Amino acid sequence: MDRKNIIMLLTGISISVAIFVGCHASADDPAGQAEELSDPVRRENAVDNLNRLYTQALSAADNDRSVETITGEDGRQRPGPKAIADASIEALVQTYVNNPDATQIGERILRLLVEMQDPRSIPALIEALEWRAETTENHAIAAAQALERMEIPDDQKGPVIEALSQALDRVQQARGIDNRMRIGFIRALGALEDRRATPILTKIATRINEDQNFLINRMAAEELGTLSDPAAVDDMIKGLFLFAPNRPDMRMNDVAAQALVQIGRPAYDPLVATLRGENEVATRIATNFIGAVRQVNEEAAGKMDPETEVVNEACRAIGQLGFREGIDPLMSRVTPLTEMSPGDIGEEQRAEITRAVTCVTSLVQLNREESDTPRLRQALIDTYGHIPEDWPPEAPYTTRLQIIAGMQHTFDPGLLDFLHDIAGDRDALADFRAVAFIAEAMLAGREQVARLRSTTTAEPEGGQLRTRFEEFGPALDTAQECGDNLQCYIGKLADDNAMVVRKAAYMIARYGRGNADAIAPLIEHLDHDDTQVRGDVLYAIDWIATSGSAEAVAEIDRIREAEEGRSSWNQVKELAMAVRARLQARTGG
Repeated sequence: MDRKNIIMLLTGISISVAIFVGCHASADDPAGQAEELSDPVRRENAVDNLNRLYTQALSAADNDRSVETITGEDGRQRPGPKAIADASIEALVQTYVNNPDATQIGERILRLLVEMQDPRSIPALIEALEWRAETTENHAIAAAQALERMEIPDDQKGPVIEALSQALDRVQQARGIDNRMRIGFIRALGALEDRRATPILTKIATRINEDQNFLINRMAAEELGTLSDPAAVDDMIKGLFLFAPNRPDMRMNDVAAQALVQIGRPAYDPLVATLRGENEVATRIATNFIGAVRQVNEEAAGKMDPETEVVNEACRAIGQLGFREGIDPLMSRVTPLTEMSPGDIGEEQRAEITRAVTCVTSLVQLNREESDTPRLRQALIDTYGHIPEDWPPEAPYTTRLQIIAGMQHTFDPGLLDFLHDIAGDRDALADFRAVAFIAEAMLAGREQVARLRSTTTAEPEGGQLRTRFEEFGPALDTAQECGDNLQCYIGKLADDNAMVVRKAAYMIARYGRGNADAIAPLIEHLDHDDTQVRGDVLYAIDWIATSGSAEAVAEIDRIREAEEGRSSWNQVKELAMAVRARLQARTGG
């Protein structure tokens, strides 16, 4: 070949290469990369480029998905997250839907759609929920995550709920991937905030089968609480008594009660009927529960009876609901004990003791009027006096301690003398004295400080009880300084000493009930580093906010979202969610 022909051949090759290269979009062009999704050869590279572009743009936009354009440090503009999504999402959806066998690329597309949180991706997400065993379970999990995170238009919620329902129905095994799918689908259903999800979630919450981890039941009940649907009341009352197969120690009574509290008023009458023994389902499950306990611990089961199990759960739930009209139903389970002669009470009255203690401490949580306080006070004192000191035999002294702790949360100064008599009794059990001293110290005003100090100094210096009493010195100092000055206690909430803050919360509750100005400073300390402070602040807000508090509800929600799964939240979660629900109910929410 002569030189002229060689040159022409090389020129032709160069032109062909240039044309070939020119057919491919720039790696930084989202619209061009979207077009290349239709090419099986270029598809994987296009997905990677779109993922890179979107991730970088989202970071540069501080996670604001609505940003159209981003200006770089060099002054040049490039597409923001919204522009990239607008240019590519239709092609991404079509590529996923039209290529069901391309499972690896499909999963990468779904991961990008999870980040985009764009409702235009719903057709692909619904397609992904039609998962295939051993093949596309991870697709379904990614789709559920995307649905959980995005704002779904109301007119599309119906098809999404139906798709999630069908996806859940098809999960019938106990593999790890099966439980991950269940978790994803349940969370997505709850996030929709649509009561059409209620029958699906109640079916999961009450499904007892070895192929379903009982934690899934609990999770479904939690999501039902967020829906607050009266249609779930009967199933959640049933949930108060359900337990895991072969694991009677694993129950869902706490999350079921939480859901009932979030449902609110519609749960009240069915719970009272359950308390009266009119719920055959509850009695049957309670009987089965005792049978399951018997397989593990025959002695413990011998001390149980179905009626007491039902009464206890109903009393706790009614107490958490917090409605004032719950006073008489709960009292009806206290008086059978307090009408007895104390000298006649023993093992044969175990059921009456257990019911009375559960129901009288549940009374403390009710949103009572001041006129109800003397009746509650006397019920607490009478119940305490009718219980043998060392009761119960299997855990001596704990029952009376439980009642003293309940007294502390009444914020009732009328109990101070009773508590002082216990704390100052040198012949009483040290545990009783310590708990009574703490309750008195937290509720005490300036007029009680001197006698509390005398109780402290009467103990041998360096002794265990005196050391315990002295820990509450800062609380007494605070009472001495502030007296009955509400503003002084509000100011003490900023103190560095957690004991001072706790004392301030109790005294704000004593002197600030119904005072809106007293609520706001307490709300600021709901996320205090000390979980004991958090608990005391929650109790105080619950007592003060007689008309509810939307601000406190919002702050509890914020903390829950920020700290879900952390110890700081888990330690107060049950109390926080019950208080939240009561506050919301009082506001008419």
